[in-house]
Amino acid sequence: MGIPQKAARFAASRRVSAFSAVVLVVFLAPQLALRVMPSAGVTSHLVVMAALVGSSLLVFFALAWQERILPRSSNPRLVATYIGERTSVVLSSARFVSYALIVVMGAGLAVGGLSALIDLSGYGRIVLVATVIVLAFPGILGSRPPSLVLYLGAGFSVLALAVLLIYGLIAEVSGGFSEETLAATREYMANTAQYEAGPFSLHAVALVGLLPSGMLILAIDRRSVRSEERAGNIRMQGWRAVFAFVAILITLYFESSLQMSANTRALPVLAMAYGLFGSAGHGVLSIAAIIAGMGAAVAAYGTLPRLVHDLSVDRILPRHFATENSPRPRVLAVSITAGLAALVAAVTYASQSPAMMFVFTTFAIFTLSCAAMGFRGSSILKESVSKEERARARVSRWIFGLCALCGVGVLVGIAWIRTGWAATAIVTLLIPAALLIFFRRGRVRVVRQLAATDLTAGRTLPTRVHGVVLVSALDLPTLRAVSFARAARLSSLTAVTLDFDPRATKDLRQDWRAAALPVELTVLGTPEGAGPQNIVDYVRSLRQTQRADIVMVYIPRLVPTGVWQRFFVRHSEPRIMSDLRLQDGVVIAEVPYQLQPQDEE
Repeated sequence: MGIPQKAARFAASRRVSAFSAVVLVVFLAPQLALRVMPSAGVTSHLVVMAALVGSSLLVFFALAWQERILPRSSNPRLVATYIGERTSVVLSSARFVSYALIVVMGAGLAVGGLSALIDLSGYGRIVLVATVIVLAFPGILGSRPPSLVLYLGAGFSVLALAVLLIYGLIAEVSGGFSEETLAATREYMANTAQYEAGPFSLHAVALVGLLPSGMLILAIDRRSVRSEERAGNIRMQGWRAVFAFVAILITLYFESSLQMSANTRALPVLAMAYGLFGSAGHGVLSIAAIIAGMGAAVAAYGTLPRLVHDLSVDRILPRHFATENSPRPRVLAVSITAGLAALVAAVTYASQSPAMMFVFTTFAIFTLSCAAMGFRGSSILKESVSKEERARARVSRWIFGLCALCGVGVLVGIAWIRTGWAATAIVTLLIPAALLIFFRRGRVRVVRQLAATDLTAGRTLPTRVHGVVLVSALDLPTLRAVSFARAARLSSLTAVTLDFDPRATKDLRQDWRAAALPVELTVLGTPEGAGPQNIVDYVRSLRQTQRADIVMVYIPRLVPTGVWQRFFVRHSEPRIMSDLRLQDGVVIAEVPYQLQPQDEE
């Protein structure tokens, strides 16, 4: 896959993930606000509205300003430059944890919709953990659903929710909700599972209003290919935020009008659907909640390869993790995230705790990014002598300094209202942070060990270069390997084979003589004792007389180009290669031969 295709795939994954997260917030935010409202009065709703709109405008303004100043600098590199490498690891860990918490909230929404249709009889926590793990399998196997399917699922959920809200507004304007609607809603809320809600305070209500802002922090991705895509992404997220505001505020209004109670696990939209449309509408909205939750979780898993790629480019993870064809980075990232999500789901079953943890981790990202931008402004003021540049840096320092203080206020507020939310988020952050630090420290140690302290060492040219071609049969890959070795103009060249089967060895000798190749064929070992060690001993013997010599070992390698060819052709590394790598003065050269479809016939 080329770079443009790879960038397009990453962009599509980012867009569908952001859209699915918006739908998830629209379903969950009213439920979370209902659980912590001290009353159903106007004051509580005004607090939610103020926190929702104010925090979103602050985040949108800060991220748009940062995009304008540094359009191509990633947040981890920015934090590493102006705060420190370890702080950038904390920021990267927060990004991993944020996606894990989206998975938990998405799975929780799906389980909530399922429990509205099926009585789980106390198995809700087990079903939630199982859902988190099962939804990770497509990402682990590399068979992520197409973006169109995720868009259609989220679109169906949005359509069902829009019909419910518009019908509710029409009913409210036409004279208010009927007594039958109010009675059906109260009956539904009373028959669902009850639990102790809280903490009931206006401060907790304000924190719930920050949930859409946390989604906005993750949605505005600052690493894009073209500048017009970056500007379009910010505008798109702004319009999606407006849609989320309107839907959440209308739902909050209906919560008050329908006199919903706080001590219930039921989703407010499901209670509204039951009161307005009966069992049929309730079933449709339950299915919509299941699809929205599963879509958000799968989309969050699908974003992880992009995150791993970015961390590799930013030199926080090893560079080979950025490769497209290696499955190990994808499997490792999805597995770790699934483990974190399952752990959080098992410990905090209620959706309120993962949501507040998500607000904590996302605003930690926001705070560190704004602090780094503020320190950048201070650095420019110390070094620059340009009047215009100093003026811009001074304004930037004050703006991002205030934004960072607002972020710190959010983090302190979460810890003050309920210490368990902040403590659980910090403990969860330590797991990916420890892994990232482990990778980083290992990479730094290797770089230090390989650093050239003496530039005169290791520059002596070898006296002679001996060539060895490993042969098993005289086929097209072997002929190509021999031709490549001859073209290198080596000091000596020998073809080597092992005598595993006397009949096959005899046929190879005859074919070799018939081909009249100007390369000597050497047969090693006997059928009883032939093995890779015979080749290793032979290669080592070529350097016994002169240690300054080196040996080039040419190995023919068959490269399949089709799916069926990969199934029938073994492409694992031969054991002889791992044995030869341990020998001094040995260079291994693989000679690839692509197996085309016509070669199979």
